[in-house]
Amino acid sequence: GDVTYPASSALRSSGLPEGFEAIPRNVMDQVPVIPGRPESAPIYDPLRQVVTMPWPDACLKMGDRCNCYTADGSRILEIDDASCADVLAKGKVFNPYRRAETPARVAYQQRAAVPAGFEVYP
Repeated sequence: GDVTYPASSALRSSGLPEGFEAIPRNVMDQVPVIPGRPESAPIYDPLRQVVTMPWPDACLKMGDRCNCYTADGSRILEIDDASCADVLAKGKVFNPYRRAETPARVAYQQRAAVPAGFEVYP
């Protein structure tokens, strides 16, 4: 079962003597899979559910660098320069999983300024 370790009385579990706390035997469940990212620890796996995917909403090319971004502005690191340039050359691919555009979002996109030296799609 569990191993007991001294802890503050504020953290003690019911049923254990004051000053002791039960912790899981497998403390490795609390070690992040990605160093420096505590949310990647296996103990949190049951909380994670995929609710979206990294679909390119915009791509920018400046010089020899090309980056694609999701609708929320997150850079998609898995898209290499060649694939990004291909999307810029051919345009966006239809995304059947995306909800219809709202008028407010369309108006915002039309007002957005593009810095000099950038190419943007759509």
